[in-house]
Amino acid sequence: MMYGLQAYMLPMELPRSATAYASAKLPATSSPVPNDQAVAVIIDGADDRSVAAAVRLVRDGIEVRVSRKSFNLQKQTFARGSVVVTQLDQRGRRQDWRQAVHKSAQALGLDASPVTTGFGPGDLPDLGGEYFVRVEPPRVALMMRDLIDAYGYGSIWHLLDHRLHLPHSQLNIDLPRLGTDLARYNVLILPNRFGAHSADWIPVIEAWVRAGGTLIAIGSGTNPFTKSESKLSQVRLLENVLDQLDEYELAIWREWMASEEIMPAPSSIWSNRVRAETAFPWTTYGGPRPAVEERKRRDAWQRLFMPNGALVAGRVDREHWLTFGCQAPLPLLIRQGPVLMSKPGTQTAVRLGFFAASKAPAASSGEAESSGESSADTQEKPRPGWAATPPGNDLYLRMSGLLWPEATHRLANAAYLTRESVGAGQVILFADSPNFRASTLGSARLLMNALVYGPGLGARQPIRP
Repeated sequence: MMYGLQAYMLPMELPRSATAYASAKLPATSSPVPNDQAVAVIIDGADDRSVAAAVRLVRDGIEVRVSRKSFNLQKQTFARGSVVVTQLDQRGRRQDWRQAVHKSAQALGLDASPVTTGFGPGDLPDLGGEYFVRVEPPRVALMMRDLIDAYGYGSIWHLLDHRLHLPHSQLNIDLPRLGTDLARYNVLILPNRFGAHSADWIPVIEAWVRAGGTLIAIGSGTNPFTKSESKLSQVRLLENVLDQLDEYELAIWREWMASEEIMPAPSSIWSNRVRAETAFPWTTYGGPRPAVEERKRRDAWQRLFMPNGALVAGRVDREHWLTFGCQAPLPLLIRQGPVLMSKPGTQTAVRLGFFAASKAPAASSGEAESSGESSADTQEKPRPGWAATPPGNDLYLRMSGLLWPEATHRLANAAYLTRESVGAGQVILFADSPNFRASTLGSARLLMNALVYGPGLGARQPIRP
């Protein structure tokens, strides 16, 4: 689960015939050397090493693009997040770009696929279209010192140096802020526990973000930006919005309806007559909430049971660029981080909890009437936490570790990874460390995407030195 791999638990002892798995060496890459006929060379984005390949190429002066959607060329399917280097983008360059891509892929044990056409079949994306976005070379600064979490800071440093081989600067938070010029960077990382003495930095960071910077804050490093007076983010802490839960529940419904492609009947769409009735999801499920004061008492009690090292299921937005290379459900390590709340207007790439079809299907209105069950009974099904579960679904959260029932009601449907546009830049918030001690390889891809692809995919006018 730490590696984001499928795992199974046997309810019995291993059979006697079972043998230990013998790991094999990675096979040598068999990708052909691109010839002069290749119009592009592609590295599949399903592999996390593709992000490191993109870093190597842009560092060597190669123009690189990343695909926002999966596509098919020459009967080969490539995942969204694939690294694409085209001949057209390399005009005027002296180096052999095809060989450069092949060499970088070989060094990482990846396949690089040359293609001689950029036209995908049917409605699939074609090379050069809007779904292939230029990778803006990341210029990264990592905040350090003061009370910043040494483990969190160290694991990010390891990711930058050893997995991505991405040159970066480390900024001492203790130094006077006026002595640091953030304009030379387009990515700034604030590890866990940033904020104890960060007041002087906040105005500088805000101006830098609005000018085109990509801010990444992790764990309690999000605290300065989730306060009610924050101008950089609309994300808030659960305990501070207990009187506004209906707004945040609406986001759950909208995201679910979009992911399930819930559409009204064609007859109602194309009808010329304006119908008197219409459906609102928030009026059809979930009973009345307790009074605000009671919500606060319950939340204070539930906070006592928050986990300190449990793996929970995350549901991912399969259309968002921050989730390139991530499967669902995505195991996420939770360690008493903040419970982040996002509402419509904020892009939530990953939430806590995974929807799955109920084993016992919900009764239709006709079935409810025949069984004597009133429509009010079906509408007032209790909420698991602060948000209702869509009809016909169950919500699964715990995957491994100790997770008290009280904590599940706080965590269920909370935001784990959010992104917001601010001026020409963006703010990316992680509720907890996606790269805990450099061992949570499954969720680390989220941070890699933010670091490498953020300046090109999320900032409209990246800062230039």
